[in-house]
Order: sequence, then structure tokens, then C-alpha cells
Amino acid sequence: MAPWGSNHNPGTQRRPWRTIQRALDTLRPGQRALVRKGTYTQSLVMDRAGTASAPITIRAYPGERPVIRPGGSGSMDYPVRITAGAAYFRLAGFVVEGAPLHSTMNVWISDGQRDSGPAPTHHIEISRCEVRAGTGTGLLVSPNTQAVQLIGNTVHDNGDGSRQHQGIYFQGHGGLIANNLVYHQTNGFGIQVRGNFPDEDTTRQLPARDVIVTNNTVVDNSLSGIMVENSASEILVVNNISAMNGSHGVVGYDNDSGDVLAGNLAYNNLLWDNESGPVGNSGRAVVDFSRGNVVANPRFVNAQRRDYRLRAGSPAANRALPAFAPPFDRTGSRRSKPDLGAYER
Repeated sequence: MAPWGSNHNPGTQRRPWRTIQRALDTLRPGQRALVRKGTYTQSLVMDRAGTASAPITIRAYPGERPVIRPGGSGSMDYPVRITAGAAYFRLAGFVVEGAPLHSTMNVWISDGQRDSGPAPTHHIEISRCEVRAGTGTGLLVSPNTQAVQLIGNTVHDNGDGSRQHQGIYFQGHGGLIANNLVYHQTNGFGIQVRGNFPDEDTTRQLPARDVIVTNNTVVDNSLSGIMVENSASEILVVNNISAMNGSHGVVGYDNDSGDVLAGNLAYNNLLWDNESGPVGNSGRAVVDFSRGNVVANPRFVNAQRRDYRLRAGSPAANRALPAFAPPFDRTGSRRSKPDLGAYER
């Protein structure tokens, strides 16, 4: 795709399509589209599937950074909506911005408004995108989705401050949140993991389940950096840096509805200068912190300028558990003794 293309073209490099939606509607399993720089203003919807061995991929052209914005200001104008019927789909390398309403997100991985049956949206990967400046939450993964992976994204400055919205809000099953930089949500958590209850419109309770939150750097959010609610189970929070947030570094939140679901662990995270303390449970014990976390200054290169790479001598160095550290950080390979957080020195 290219801003100078036409949807009547065959979609080749010399004769590209004009819109990303044309690719979403056309690509077959195993095919990919490269998108040239420019601003693409269209509320994108993906509802088609690749296969496990042949996913569908939409990727920024190498060395370029195309921008996706919503096509309007209505209640369905999400810049990117991936919904029922979508599977084995990858989106990589974009700036996604400008969701217009509190009820819209910049990226919504949707369950198609279903409350039962097999997950209609599964095996989705969002990577190396910058998700910013939406009126609502930055990136929402709905209940009844499976195997969604959020890898190496920068998520910041979502929400206008008048209502609570999160950077990453994850409600799915079997997911991975790794290598993301999440900062400056003005009224919300950096990363929130919870099920869909006690939401008023819930007809069938679906917990968030079996999610790994690893090697993220979560900084300067108005509430806790990372939150796990009692409506989530088997959530592992490990190898992260959570610093300078307005509440806890990592918190277990009890919504006073139903049981506290089992298996939520947070350990081997580096926590620093969070206003309510490094870790805590609000109400009943939602998260087990007994295996230990590190409380120390991460020694960012320049936090005031949002440079959250690690300086020499950082206590995050060589401290990540290799079993949970992705083989790559945001810029390249990790060492055999990897660092905590999203950046390898």
C-alpha cells in the first residue's frame, strides 16, 4: 500500500493499493502486505483468517513508519479493530493513534460481542507498533479471545484524563504481553489484566486466564504500573520493570465480586519509586508476591526525556529469568543472561 496508490491496482510494489483495508479484505493465508509511509485514515476491520503455518501479515515497509488514524468520530471508529473470524493475523510497525471516544480504543482485539462458544478471535500478534493519543484505552484484548500476543509495542498517552483508561487492557486467554514500553496513562493503569465481571453487561462470566506478562517497562502511569484483578487466573508477572507510577508497581486488585481466582504470581520484577509501594493486594490476596521482587533504582538513561534504556550498573542487568525472557528485546537479541525490562543493554 501507498498513499499514491489505487485500490484498482493489482497491489504490487510498482502499482500498490491505496488503503490498508483493501489488503485486509484481499490477502490470502501466507500473504503479506508492506505499507509505505504516510497517514492512512480509515477505521480498519479485520475479520479474516490465515492458518497456523501461513498467517496473514500487514507490516510497515522497512525503515518507514506509517500512521493509522480512524476514519470518523463515531462509536465504531476504532483505528484498528480485529474481530470475530480473525485468526493467525499479524500487524507490525505502525503508529496507531486518535481513537475519538471514551468507548473506542486505538487497537481493539474483539470477541465479536459473543459470550459463549469457542473463541472467534485467536492467534493475533501486534508488534513494534506505537499506540498513542487515543481518547480511550490504548489497546484492549476482549474476553473470549485466545493466544493474543502483544510484543515490543510502545503504548503511551492514551485517555484524556477525565475517565479511567489503561495503556494495555487484557481480558483474553493464553496470551503474552512482552517487551512493551508503557508509560504516561494520565488516568489509568499501565497494564491491566482482568476478566469481564462484575461488568453490568456480562451474561456469562469469563475470566482472563493463562497470561504471561514479561520483560515490559512500565513507567509514570497515574495508577499502578501492572494490575491483576481477582477475575483473572494463572497470570504470571515476571522480569518487568515498573517504576515511578502513581500507586503500586504491581498490585492485586479485589473487586469484591465472586471468588479470588487462583494461580496469580508476581516475582523477579524490579520496582522503584511507586507512590503506594512496590507491591500490594487491595482487599483479598489476589497475587502471590512471596517469591520475591527487587526494589532498586533501575538507572534509566534519561527518564525525564522518556529514554528508558538501562545505564551501566543498572540492577536490572543480567537479572531476568531466561525461561521467561523473549529471545529478542525491542532492538535486537538478548544475552544469555538477559536483563529485566523491555531493553537489553
